[in-house]
Amino acid sequence: MKKIAIIAIFVFTLGFLGQFCQAGEINYPEIEFLQTAFAREIGNQANFNRQYLEETEKHILDRISRNPDFTDSQYLIYADRNPQEQNVFICFFDAHENKIIFIGGAKTSTGNESRKGDYFKTPTGFFENNPSILGYRAKGTKNSKGWRGLGIRQSRVWDFGWQETTKHSRPSQIRLLMHATDPDQGEPRLGKVDSKGCVRLSNAMASFIDRYGIIDRKYEESSDKSRQTLLLSSRTPVSKAGSFLLVGDSGEFVLAQK
Repeated sequence: MKKIAIIAIFVFTLGFLGQFCQAGEINYPEIEFLQTAFAREIGNQANFNRQYLEETEKHILDRISRNPDFTDSQYLIYADRNPQEQNVFICFFDAHENKIIFIGGAKTSTGNESRKGDYFKTPTGFFENNPSILGYRAKGTKNSKGWRGLGIRQSRVWDFGWQETTKHSRPSQIRLLMHATDPDQGEPRLGKVDSKGCVRLSNAMASFIDRYGIIDRKYEESSDKSRQTLLLSSRTPVSKAGSFLLVGDSGEFVLAQK
């Protein structure tokens, strides 16, 4: 099957972010800038086959069509918990064309319910990044095994609250987080189920999402300015930030990528 990489076509300077976007318009220069920046800073860590991307887009659009909160174009994060995939994407939903534009994809680690103890399957569905459940930043301290479990110091931790999940079909609850992992020990393990149920990212991926405010719409719009203290003062927010992490499972809708 033909392989395609998610790559950028044009290079734009940082000053383009938000510069040409009028109300209701799609800022394509911004999207192209982000694609280029992603390829440069993170690199698309796998060549995703065309069928996989097409089926993933269909799945995302189907879920969006059933979510009343998606009434306009916006960015979102999509994580595939399929053990054979373990991918995470920054996406843009173009409501006018009803299509998904992939900014870039990288490896993730979701929940490994087979491990003993507090390890659970990552739940699927939409999870909102809302300042009513305030996220935080990692201290960067190491545990007894030398792991910086939430990534390097000041790395962003997105908190999606308590969510229903399972462990070997038994109902349970987890505090669903999206966060970076230890750059030395955790990042080499990305690409396989490994977490307690959270969505793990590389430090570069977490920094990218944080710096461009990909899903920080509710924080930017909050009338409580104290909630914005979590955001980077040096951030360059995208023009149509979203609020959602969507977790899916390609094992339920497409054959695993070959």
